[in-house]
Amino acid sequence: MNGKKSIRFELLGLFSWGKEEDDEWRRKTAGKKELSLLQYLIVNHNRNISAEELIEQFWPETDSSNPGNSLKNMMFKTRQILKTMFPSLENLVLTLQGCFAWNPSVGLEVDAEEFERICMDVRKRSGEDYMEGLLSAAVLYKGDFLSGNDSEWAISLRRYYQTLYLDVCKMVLPLLQERERWPEMIGICEQASGTGAGTDLFLVYEMQALIAMGQPEQAVSAYENFREKLWKEFEIEPT
Repeated sequence: MNGKKSIRFELLGLFSWGKEEDDEWRRKTAGKKELSLLQYLIVNHNRNISAEELIEQFWPETDSSNPGNSLKNMMFKTRQILKTMFPSLENLVLTLQGCFAWNPSVGLEVDAEEFERICMDVRKRSGEDYMEGLLSAAVLYKGDFLSGNDSEWAISLRRYYQTLYLDVCKMVLPLLQERERWPEMIGICEQASGTGAGTDLFLVYEMQALIAMGQPEQAVSAYENFREKLWKEFEIEPT
């Protein structure tokens, strides 16, 4: 990034910062609201964020008698979280006049942005390059956007990224089928079905791949598992 220091955040699936770690630091360091504030700052890292916007987002009028002071305290805790994550870096989040911004001397890389960029760019490609672009997008999607954050702002973005991902799966599956790349088809179908928004379409592709690989019993088992889950959750049968 032009000689600048850079840090990377993973937002698709379990929130992390590009290295292996356990969840112990979350229990000791980060409260749920502080973590959500940090994630909001990361998602909006390309712009200055006003104090008013953060107060409106995290402190409804009835939630705090002094939201300005609450924001000040929580921003202090958020900076402490960042120190735990990146002990060698200082002043990652700057306080400007009436707003907050990421320090421009440190670049941010965000997997969700990379995923979105590939999804938009791949539509301009063709042939094998098109298919490989779709596959690279699918690999980046390690799970639903900030899956542990139930804030309204995160839920709306979760739906957006989920829709992008499911569209990628629907576009790449027939291409893999044409090339008889059965194991990759099965992997994509299984992950897409696990998003909670999976459709019968992914089950059909998975069954076709299993049958093509000479595994009809597994195809029947996949169907029965899907049927049981569908009935348990919605009391409906597969189409």
